[in-house]
Amino acid sequence: IDLQGGVIYNTAVKTLNFTVTDSDYILFCDLTGSHITGTLPAAAAVGIGKTYVFKDVSGSAASYNLVIDGNGSETIDGAIQVKVTSNSGSVTCVSNGNNWFIIGTS
Repeated sequence: IDLQGGVIYNTAVKTLNFTVTDSDYILFCDLTGSHITGTLPAAAAVGIGKTYVFKDVSGSAASYNLVIDGNGSETIDGAIQVKVTSNSGSVTCVSNGNNWFIIGTS
């Protein structure tokens, strides 16, 4: 693999509640004035290793949380929801094909 030209990731800016799509990777969430909930797709549908990064780009998560919601009864590290509550915080979630797991936070 030659990465001399760098890597370009699929990104999207979100200002309202949303459902993550298969083509998403990094989700820049602008929480200015309101909470935002991002709902993960079914872990089995996206497969093992699918990864999503959720980032508070407004620096407002302490006042307006970024909520990541599992799909239906699927969990994220055993919880139905995970919240980013620190300003400019982020969370990275990865699928094992059945549920979601947090592999990084800031």
